[in-house]
Amino acid sequence: MYSAFAFSICALVAVAYAAGMFLFRAIALKNVRPPRACRSPSNSALTRSVLQRHSVQYHDAVGPTVLGAIVTAALLTNFVLRYREL
Repeated sequence: MYSAFAFSICALVAVAYAAGMFLFRAIALKNVRPPRACRSPSNSALTRSVLQRHSVQYHDAVGPTVLGAIVTAALLTNFVLRYREL
């Protein structure tokens, strides 16, 4: 019972993290604007290159580490509870 609860919490945390990162990245990409000189339709290739240079930082060092620690804790809980049943 406890291990099922732990895995359910892990799943909920993972879903919340994924949804939060999706929203953060979607909003960040929506707010990317090229400089004024590149906004004319005739400079479409230049606009694309400027947008690529002004892209959003997608790396996240904390989130995957925390998710991994939570999953590891849930697995250890599962192993400990299974060992106690023996």
